[in-house]
Amino acid sequence: RNPERLELARTSDDVERIAGVGKVASMLGVEGGHAIGNSLGTLRILASFGAGYVTLTHNDDTDWADSATGERTHGGLTRFGEEVVRELNRCATLVDLSHTSEDTMRAAMAVSEAPVLFSHSNARSLCDVPRNVTDDILELAGRSGAVIQATFVPWFLTPEGAEANAAGWEELRRLRREFPDDREAVGKAMDAWFASQPAPPSSLSDVADHIDHIRDIAGIETAGVGSDFDGVESVPDGLEDVSCYPALFEELRDRGYSDEDLGKVAGGNVLRLLREAERVGSRLRTERPPSLATIEQLDG
Repeated sequence: RNPERLELARTSDDVERIAGVGKVASMLGVEGGHAIGNSLGTLRILASFGAGYVTLTHNDDTDWADSATGERTHGGLTRFGEEVVRELNRCATLVDLSHTSEDTMRAAMAVSEAPVLFSHSNARSLCDVPRNVTDDILELAGRSGAVIQATFVPWFLTPEGAEANAAGWEELRRLRREFPDDREAVGKAMDAWFASQPAPPSSLSDVADHIDHIRDIAGIETAGVGSDFDGVESVPDGLEDVSCYPALFEELRDRGYSDEDLGKVAGGNVLRLLREAERVGSRLRTERPPSLATIEQLDG
């Protein structure tokens, strides 16, 4: 739909070409490593379809990686999880560490030969929730060339959001105890619970605060924007939809960001990340064949 406005982009060159003719360059992503079904072959198929990134986990652990909000059963990545990262590098697909635990973040950055992405995460110093990124990880991200895209999720922005987030997870744990074998019942009950709870107050300024913090700790080359508009019911005041992006960038300009800085935050940093992933992938495909490893072989 809307081919006059949108076009699928598979590469960094595609992004620049499409944007150059006034269209929106749309990229595919996979949010949650469970989608590969513990199969590197499936991972390669997704990459061949144009997946620009794979988020290693979603809200629960996979069989090979710990989630920020899961049981953290692996201490980060298993051996197969490390092989997933290597194969993503080979496919020139970005390794996305939003939703992952701190141990998974560290392990993935240690294994990855290309800089990684945090597609929608904020600074834990400003909002203390497991989904956000600690300052030591921010420093590591800055040194390694990673990009961290500040998100608009109200529960990840403010201390009040952190309190509401903790209450939501406590309710989820209670419901899982009440309905241990009925995921559908848990899901419906959580939907009803969230509908009964007002979203924590947040604003455009709060998002700018997180971008500031990411820049201050990790450097301007690390900062980006990842709204998660399609993943939330509520958004900060002043950021109701994409038409509000100019207001966010005007706020950053008022805080002293140069035009060059704003270009990096608006997408230049991610474009640089894509180019580096493509460069690494091109090299790795000449150095080694596709991995045929299985989770049974590597993790037992």
